[in-house]
Amino acid sequence: LNSGVLLMNQTWMRRTDFSNEMRLIYVGYKKTIKLADQDLLNIYFHFHPQWLYPLPCEFKSGTHFCHCYFDKPGTCRCRNGESLGIAVLHGSGKQFHSNKNKFFEQIYDTFAKVIIITFQISL
Repeated sequence: LNSGVLLMNQTWMRRTDFSNEMRLIYVGYKKTIKLADQDLLNIYFHFHPQWLYPLPCEFKSGTHFCHCYFDKPGTCRCRNGESLGIAVLHGSGKQFHSNKNKFFEQIYDTFAKVIIITFQISL
């Protein structure tokens, strides 16, 4: 489980006492976990696999996860992401600011410009 892109149903979380269970898991495993939320979620879903719905790869697109370099066709492990498009672009590990992937940088720059223009218009 990669907790970088995570959709959570808070109604379900309250109904299942998720927060209390996570506290108990933390107390039991705090000396061995290394990746904090990621490890805790993996432990929780190990015991409750019925509550996990893994998202398809196009919902966690990023060079770290799919090895997608969209400017180089055929390099993406997620064929749906490459052919149908991506649903969520994950910018972890400074992917939006590295010189390794121009596609990610261009997406980031475009969104930054839209935000600036939108902000200026709303003033």
